[in-house]
Formats: sequence, structure tokens, C-alpha cells
Amino acid sequence: DYIILPDGRKISPYTIMSTMDGITEVNKYQILQEKENKIKLTTFLHETLSEETISIIHKRFKGILGYDFEIEHAIVKEVPQKKNGKFQVIISNVHSNNK
Repeated sequence: DYIILPDGRKISPYTIMSTMDGITEVNKYQILQEKENKIKLTTFLHETLSEETISIIHKRFKGILGYDFEIEHAIVKEVPQKKNGKFQVIISNVHSNNK
């Protein structure tokens, strides 16, 4: 899924996933977009992230999405499984008006 910005631009999954490059503390994460100006980033860890790492991740996302974009961040221990066994990294429930 693409992330849809408030101005209708689409950000590719590869661009979004590149924000996590080099963040060795996180090996699995999921991004959910329910509103045009907000994402929920869920990281799946057995430990917590340092404040410095969280800050780096948020700065990277805001650099791509815009500084007025809201980022909700949750750290959980279990990865949700779909019935088909697949894990989806990016889920967008926002649809572009530019069809």
C-alpha cells in the first residue's frame, strides 16, 4: 500500500521502508495509515527502544511525510498474524481522491 498525503501525493512502500534502514534495534514493524495526516508505527520487540532511536525514526518519517504529519508509535511483543499467514508491513486505509 502507498501512504497517501493530504495533498493527494502517494509515497511508495519502498520509500517508507527505507526510513527504517540501519535501525538495528528493530527487525519487524508495521505502519498503519487511518487518516491522511497520521500513521501508527508499531515495532515488535522484546525490549524497549532508546529515546535516541525513537527520535531518529520519527525525524526520518517526518522528513518524508512532512513535519505536520502525526506519528503514533507503539512497541508490542507479538506480531499480528493474518489468516493467510502473511504479514503486511504497510497498510493504508486512506484512498486517494486523484484517480
